[in-house]
Amino acid sequence: IFLFDEPLSNLDAALRVQTRVEITRLHRRLGTTMVYVTHDQVEAMTLADKIVILNDGQVVQVGAPLEVYDHPVDRFAAAFLGSPPMNFLPATLVEASSDHARVTLAGAQGAGVEAQVDARQGRPGDQVAIGIRPEHLRLSHAGPIAARIVAVEHLGDESLVYLDYGKGHDPLVAKQQRSTELRPGDTRACLLAAEACHLFDQGGRAFARKQSPDGSRGTEGGMGAICTT
Repeated sequence: IFLFDEPLSNLDAALRVQTRVEITRLHRRLGTTMVYVTHDQVEAMTLADKIVILNDGQVVQVGAPLEVYDHPVDRFAAAFLGSPPMNFLPATLVEASSDHARVTLAGAQGAGVEAQVDARQGRPGDQVAIGIRPEHLRLSHAGPIAARIVAVEHLGDESLVYLDYGKGHDPLVAKQQRSTELRPGDTRACLLAAEACHLFDQGGRAFARKQSPDGSRGTEGGMGAICTT
């Protein structure tokens, strides 16, 4: 067994990428078990066959990278993986069944959103949170959730758009294809597809999702990453 304890933490960005590739090649060539401890989610997602997420010394979730990414068990795991992190929107549960939930969003004129989850553990009136990753948040010129663009970061092949959808709420982040048409001060509608939404109860536990947005689930293998806060 090989143990790596944050081996890339003091390297610059370019060398970190190069060394990640070399570690992957080494693992494939040796065919042995490796345990990799890191605070860096990118290292965990790219290197590991299985991820263990720790919070205050307690195991939060264990699974293949895409399994944990698509099916986090709570808000901590959901926020830990993904850059930018998952958006969370406070809401009230209005309808709950074994295959979907419907909520009304706080600060969005009571706009309704659905999530494809098993919501039988919830009750109408419960305070919950809708979660959606930036790459799944779509922007349009018309829709029930209006938001004002407060900043745009152009990263070359894509843009990060920061949106204010209600007083007192954290800005939403949408990851969009490269665009020069999005400008601070503009208003856009946010579209949340039911199959892309996560739902968390008041204690932060996730309602079980029916599937990931692309319908896939992760696989397991032989390099493990232990992710800590």
